[in-house]
Amino acid sequence: MDIAKRFPQNPLLRPADLKPGIKGMEITCLLNPGVFRYNGKVWLLLRVAERPAQVEGKISFPVYNSKGEIEILSFDKDDPDLDASDPRVINYKKDYLTTLSYLRLVCSDDGIRFYEPGGYPPIFGKGSWGPSALKTAVVVWMTASASPSPKFPNLAWVSDLSAPEAGRISPVRG
Repeated sequence: MDIAKRFPQNPLLRPADLKPGIKGMEITCLLNPGVFRYNGKVWLLLRVAERPAQVEGKISFPVYNSKGEIEILSFDKDDPDLDASDPRVINYKKDYLTTLSYLRLVCSDDGIRFYEPGGYPPIFGKGSWGPSALKTAVVVWMTASASPSPKFPNLAWVSDLSAPEAGRISPVRG
C-alpha cells in the first residue's frame, strides 16, 4: 500500500523555471530545499547547481581559480586522462565537481507556483571551498530569547567540508 499521494503537478520547479545566476552557465539541478512559511507565503531555500552549456565532444565545468573567480575548464571527452564515469565528479589528474552550487530563495502565494522575489541575492560559497561550500539548506525558527530577530526565520547552510554558516532573511525593501 502506498501511503504517500503524489502531487499531480510535480515537479513544482524545474531548472528551466529559473534564470541562471552566473553569466554563461545553465541550471542543471535544483536540490535539497529548506522549506518554510513566512508572511503568508511558502518559501524554498534551494541549492542551485550550474555548469556551462556542454559542447559536442568536450566536457566542461566551472572551478574557482586562485583569485576566487569562476573559470571554465574544458577537456576532450576522449582524453585518456579524463574519467567522467561519475556524473557528479570529473577526474582529470584530480577530482573536480561537475557543477557550481549556491543557494537561492523562491516563494509562492499558493504553494504551487514559485517565483523569485526581489531583494534576496544568491548565497555563494566563499574562499577555497567555493563550489563545494553549500550543500544543504536548513531553516529554523528561533524563539525570541535565542534569535537575533524573532520576526524572521534563521537560515543555515551546511557543507561536508566546513562548519555550518548562518544567515537571516531580512524584509524586502521597496
